[in-house]
Amino acid sequence: MSKALVVVVLLLVIVSALALGYFYYFVDTLMVSEVFGPTENPAMALMVDMLDFDTGLTRYDMYHLSQVSKEWKRRAEEIDKLGDVQARLSASNDLISEIMNDASVKKLTQKTISFGAALSKALVETLLGFDLSIHR
Repeated sequence: MSKALVVVVLLLVIVSALALGYFYYFVDTLMVSEVFGPTENPAMALMVDMLDFDTGLTRYDMYHLSQVSKEWKRRAEEIDKLGDVQARLSASNDLISEIMNDASVKKLTQKTISFGAALSKALVETLLGFDLSIHR
C-alpha cells in the first residue's frame, strides 16, 4: 500500500471515531429508562416502563446537571438555614428561577410538561438530587 492510502485510511478512521464520539455525547438523546437505570423497586420499574420516553437530554446534559446540581444543592441547604422567612422565600425563588433557566433543565421540562407539572418537577428533583419545594 502506498503511504497516501495509509494516511487517508487513518484520517478516515480518526474522523469517524470523532464523529461517533460527538454523536454519542452531544446529539444522542436519552430515554427515561437510560437516565434512571435499572431499579430494584418493582413499582418504580413499572412506572419507568410505562413512561419511557425521550427526555431530550444528552449525555453531556447529564454531565452538566451533575456538576451544577452540587452547587444548587449547597445553596438550597444554605437557604434552609436562613432564619428570616422573607429572605428564605426570596432566595428560594431566585434559586428555582436559576435552575429553571438552565438549558438542560429547560430541555427536560419542555419534554415532560405535557405529562403534567408534578411529574416534570419530580423528574427534575430526582435528577438534581434535592427537593425544589420551599421549606417552612
